[in-house]
Amino acid sequence: MSTLNANSVPTLQVVQGWDCTDVVNFLKASQNELELEDGEIERFNTRGINGLAFLELNVKTLTRKRGAFEIPYGVAQKIIRLIKRSKDKGNFCYNYNICLQTPHPHC
Repeated sequence: MSTLNANSVPTLQVVQGWDCTDVVNFLKASQNELELEDGEIERFNTRGINGLAFLELNVKTLTRKRGAFEIPYGVAQKIIRLIKRSKDKGNFCYNYNICLQTPHPHC
């Protein structure tokens, strides 16, 4: 059963305001579903990953050998999907021109 339902995923605006401790606490709360080990979570803290940096992460950054994280690909994919869900949950428009032309739920 998934612990990260639509209501438990924070909005973009919430994540943007996070400090490193908030990111670590969120990952710890999601640890079982994301299949993260304690050491992998601690890297987010030691690398200074706050909410804004968390939102900019990608699979390549998370999986790079001899990189800052070296997280397995499958786990990295889960983290990136979680980040995308937070971005989608916020009232954030990815294409401002479309919003001006056709209102949709993100505007």
